[in-house]
Amino acid sequence: MQSELGALEVAAQADLVRVLTHEIMNSLTPVTSLARSAAEMVAAAEAKGIDLGDARVASETVARRAEGISRFVESYREFAQAPEVHRKSFPAGPWADEILRLATANASDNLDARLEITPAALKVTADPELMAQALINLLRNAIRATADCKKPQVRFVLSRLGRGQVRIEIRDNGPGIPEDRRDDIFLPFYTTHKGGSGVGLSFARQVALAHGGSISAADAPEGGANLIMVI
Repeated sequence: MQSELGALEVAAQADLVRVLTHEIMNSLTPVTSLARSAAEMVAAAEAKGIDLGDARVASETVARRAEGISRFVESYREFAQAPEVHRKSFPAGPWADEILRLATANASDNLDARLEITPAALKVTADPELMAQALINLLRNAIRATADCKKPQVRFVLSRLGRGQVRIEIRDNGPGIPEDRRDDIFLPFYTTHKGGSGVGLSFARQVALAHGGSISAADAPEGGANLIMVI
């Protein structure tokens, strides 16, 4: 029931995002084109010795902002596209180890990042690429959450549940997620990170639901956040 309701909610959100991005891009595209053309005409006039410095700065500023807004809107189109799942069965160990190495590639040297798999021979039946994309985002969020910790810790935990399901946990010892925000963080556009797009967690939710699973937030034993995905 929870999975079905979640899928319906995500579908409604995706429809809203699709309409918004379509309408915004329809209005913004000609503005971007005209602003860039104006900047080029001003540059051509200045090349002939005509001083249009203020007009050049203004037109280039408008062009840059219009292009920046276009990129911002484009980033939400990913959310509006339902992910296509290509399932296969594969060993969890090498796959999860690669994901953790990619996520921690630029992390600080004092980060204590560990992978735990139970049982050791655990196999996962899922889309490995789609899941990897979602989990790398979640791990990077966890690493970012520990930025102010003296001894930052991140745990990437996979375990077997009944009926062939796999439980994936990403835990950290950061400040955690307030209980009243634990549903909000999976909404599109919602972000608590400066410069964040608000797409990563909503995408992870889409991936979980596309696999017939779920994702939720809880407290971690390490003291921070615990993002739990069941597929």
